[in-house]
Amino acid sequence: MNKTIVLLDLEETLIESFDDALILEHNILKIAGHLYTVPGVGAFTDPESLLDNLRFGWMSWAIWDWSDKEQELVGDLVTFIDREHKWNLKERMSTLCDWSMTTWAEKLMQFDSLLVHRDEINQLFSKEDMLFKLRDMFNDFDRVILFDDTVEHNLTISAPDVTIVFQNIKEL
Repeated sequence: MNKTIVLLDLEETLIESFDDALILEHNILKIAGHLYTVPGVGAFTDPESLLDNLRFGWMSWAIWDWSDKEQELVGDLVTFIDREHKWNLKERMSTLCDWSMTTWAEKLMQFDSLLVHRDEINQLFSKEDMLFKLRDMFNDFDRVILFDDTVEHNLTISAPDVTIVFQNIKEL
């Protein structure tokens, strides 16, 4: 059975920015449209469908430490998406990728023995690099899909146990 985790960027993908928390609904619709074409994921808005096979997570360099402001903004975004688009994000959010920049830095140390401060991650590594380095972390999934405004569109990394696909929201 295909298990998929969908990682979502925040700024310029789901919201304009943390300073201007305008929800980019047209991008939410693009992501949903794309997910409908992914084998084993297509009916993801059906509340009973594929709950065990589909998870969501965050991969946003804008989340530094899950401050109150960050938690409130993301909470409001999840509530909006669940109410308006029926993604069931609240139930499908994986603790595997519900992380701040601090946690991404810790995972680099755990999985790749790299000691990096959270302030340096986005200067040293692209998101493509990060997911490649941390691919072993996704053993429970067959597929990882990242939606972001900066990644190389349709880049696919195939590892023995998982396939990682990058989707640039501007190209969808």
